[in-house]
Amino acid sequence: MVYLTEKRDSSLIIIPLVGPIFLNLGQWLLGVDWYWFFLPWLLDGGTILFCFATPRIFNDWWQTSRFTRLATYVDRHDNVEVKLTLHQNQIYLLQKKLHRQKGEFGMSEFGEVGHYDESPTTIKLSAEYHPFSRVFLITAAGLVVESESGFPEDSTYIKKADYSLVGFTLAKKC
Repeated sequence: MVYLTEKRDSSLIIIPLVGPIFLNLGQWLLGVDWYWFFLPWLLDGGTILFCFATPRIFNDWWQTSRFTRLATYVDRHDNVEVKLTLHQNQIYLLQKKLHRQKGEFGMSEFGEVGHYDESPTTIKLSAEYHPFSRVFLITAAGLVVESESGFPEDSTYIKKADYSLVGFTLAKKC
């Protein structure tokens, strides 16, 4: 509606559960018969989409939860923290936090989920939602990056170094 009246870009904001709750409250205050209370729940687009998305959200949470975690590897260099967790069903979660100085621009944190293949000497990570891939060597000190590929080229907003793990030795955390 904003687009039609003001001729500017806008997007639909869908907030589940809020609309039907307030509509039910209004129905209750107006004394509407109880059998009409289901109607807002069936007609609210946000709630319907939420119901369809809930199984996927729960599945993603479960696959990377502490209950399915097999191993955790961490490292910290200056203002950068890296954490890699390996989970059941060959799923991994990689998190990198960049603690930037006040006024410094750029990405502050990113997370990546994907599948891994483990051999006696290497662990290969393949991101699920982007073309990133990494190969780690398993050493006595921990995991060391052997190769990386699929990263975007440097631009105004993206710095390849923000995504890279070269120079990190991820030690196993007990």
